[in-house]
Amino acid sequence: MIEIEAPDGSVVEFPEGTADDVIKQVMLKNYPAQQKQPEPWEAVDLSGDRTSVRANIQALPKEHRFKAYRRWQDQRVEKEREEARATMLGRMQLGVYDTIGQFSRGIPVIGGLLDELDAGTQAVLGSANTPPEQRPHHFEELYDENLAYARARDAAADKEATKIGELPVVGDVTTGGLTKLAGGIASAPVTPVVNADRGAATLPQMVNYGLTGAALGAGHGFADAEGDDRGAGADVGGMVGGGLGAAAPALSRGVSNAAGYVNAQRQRLPQPVSTYHPGAVRRVAESFDADGIQNPSATVQRNGAPVQLGDDAMLADLGENLRADTSAIANQPGAGRATVRRALNERRTGAVGRFSSEVIMRLVRLPISPAKLMR
Repeated sequence: MIEIEAPDGSVVEFPEGTADDVIKQVMLKNYPAQQKQPEPWEAVDLSGDRTSVRANIQALPKEHRFKAYRRWQDQRVEKEREEARATMLGRMQLGVYDTIGQFSRGIPVIGGLLDELDAGTQAVLGSANTPPEQRPHHFEELYDENLAYARARDAAADKEATKIGELPVVGDVTTGGLTKLAGGIASAPVTPVVNADRGAATLPQMVNYGLTGAALGAGHGFADAEGDDRGAGADVGGMVGGGLGAAAPALSRGVSNAAGYVNAQRQRLPQPVSTYHPGAVRRVAESFDADGIQNPSATVQRNGAPVQLGDDAMLADLGENLRADTSAIANQPGAGRATVRRALNERRTGAVGRFSSEVIMRLVRLPISPAKLMR
């Protein structure tokens, strides 16, 4: 039941689903003395045919006409949706129309202007055969009527969307809201991005996407609101869009890293390294990429140039990142530290012998004997 508090403090009950206009009329009829006088757009007669209702609305002061049109179109849309729900085909068509409309309205800025673009198109076509001297007035009349109809359909679709849950600040989460979000995400690849701060790091991207989100949010909030509320809509949209835009790069990288990690966990290691720990293999592979090493199984190259290595070469000899990894292992507790230190010590010990042998071999090739050099 719908419960309405009357001016005398009593509660008046109405059946669930009673239209707002019916409630207002009943309350006005039963509590006339206590109720304030209705606004002209609330009191206008909408019970006649289309021509007479238009005439009644056009007789109102200009500032009340659009609200009267909206009240009229709310009644029209409610009747249309009630008739559609009576058949399975009608319900299917209604669901498809609502989904397409909400998806389209989720496109930043453009989505908020679709109702006005549609109303303008209908008004131009409808007033094309009107005498030139009457065309501006007829265009305005048709524009207001079609805009009120479009907004009434959108409002009805949003009102009947299924509620899924609630979120702080955002409020109710509905199927309609998620459909609009899908429209915004789908349009993201073709949405221009502000390039105020150059750089591929996360912080410059947060600045650029934050400014982009603020601009698009303000534009969409302005377009989606009505009349005097457009300034407030732009302010709220700008703040929400800026916050979401600034958070997008970090969230995107987090999702990408998580997906990459899951994918890597599912992949089998190549046979030559299948006995090693997957995490160690991935860490070495990342360091190879960071150091610009291509095809380490063949002639080692760094940034396209061959690297000359000796017989006792280690992975740590190939680049800065690999040396940093080796150093980290050598200085951290665990089995890895002993392995790395033993290998380094063995190589250091053998280096003296290799150096002596190399010196002797070079001296042998000299035109004078090593004995003379020792004098």
